[in-house]
Amino acid sequence: MSKTITWAFCLMMCLPAAASDKVRIGISEFPPCVEMSADGTATGFEVDLWKTIADAEGWDYEFHVYDEFANLIPGLEQNDIDVAIAGIFITPEREEKVDFSHQYKSAGQTLLLNKHFVSPGLFSIIYQPEIVRALIYFVVILLVFAAMIWLVERKHPDANVKCFQDGVSLAFANKSTIGWGNFFPVTKVGLALSVVMFFIGTIFVGDVISTMGAIKTKQVLNTDIRGIGDLKGKSIATIHGTESVATLERLGAIPVSSSGENIINSISDAIELLKKGTVAAVCFDAPVIEYYLKNGGDKHFVEWQGGQFDLQFYGIAMREGDIRRELINRRLLDLRKSVPGRQSKYDQIHNSWFGEYRGQICRQW
Repeated sequence: MSKTITWAFCLMMCLPAAASDKVRIGISEFPPCVEMSADGTATGFEVDLWKTIADAEGWDYEFHVYDEFANLIPGLEQNDIDVAIAGIFITPEREEKVDFSHQYKSAGQTLLLNKHFVSPGLFSIIYQPEIVRALIYFVVILLVFAAMIWLVERKHPDANVKCFQDGVSLAFANKSTIGWGNFFPVTKVGLALSVVMFFIGTIFVGDVISTMGAIKTKQVLNTDIRGIGDLKGKSIATIHGTESVATLERLGAIPVSSSGENIINSISDAIELLKKGTVAAVCFDAPVIEYYLKNGGDKHFVEWQGGQFDLQFYGIAMREGDIRRELINRRLLDLRKSVPGRQSKYDQIHNSWFGEYRGQICRQW
């Protein structure tokens, strides 16, 4: 009896779509997941994904365009649409209101910053990991050679390397290619060690100088946002109603998703605030920002070099109890099936919008 009631309820939930013979798909412009052309045609990664699923199931459908992303979930709750796609993250809060399909793409958050580069100063160069590591190797090898020289030379009657400190002075002068200085070896073994140290020192000094030169000429992004902890207290623009707002709040940043009476509904809107200097950065899904930059985005901006953070997953949203969910999930799994030497249908769709680039490693915060 309970199963009969459940199925009856599910069928009732689908009646609006059945009555019009079309599945109503809520979308909001969200490049490259959803893009709207001048004539109102919808394209994009998730649009192509949905079309492939719907064609396989034989569903007829129509797109309902929402100007505000934040209205998609309410649209499902109010039965205005049956399905929603637009880079919607699967979150516990949303799952309390609607159902989701299996996840089909991961995405971390990243930042868009003003493109202002500077050359690092001397102290910045010295503190670079590769330089610090080289200096540590230098000290360790120097001490080892100093001990060896001292042990070999100390018993010779004419030796002037009579203690470990003398060995250090000789090793330093020799290894830094200065020469022997006030101390020099008198035994054949000591002389051989000195020759070896000289060649090692020549290679070492040359390598350090070339590395420092490369670091000096390498430009670095001039920003005080070095890590996600630096976002605290800063005004960061993002799109209204998205999970990026909640992410910024958890990080202690000040999310800016509106300007005056205007709500920020797109990356372009958020970037306008960055252009004006009213925010320190723009925060949003990495695939969207990367797509913006690769497809004619403003050359005055650059993606943050600190990598992605707060990994989450996109899913197709639908009303609770929708019987299409199981069918959609099966089709998503089918799309990932591949044969040797050939890409899966999912990869073909994905790569046509994102390329084979899968994004940087995301760091959980």
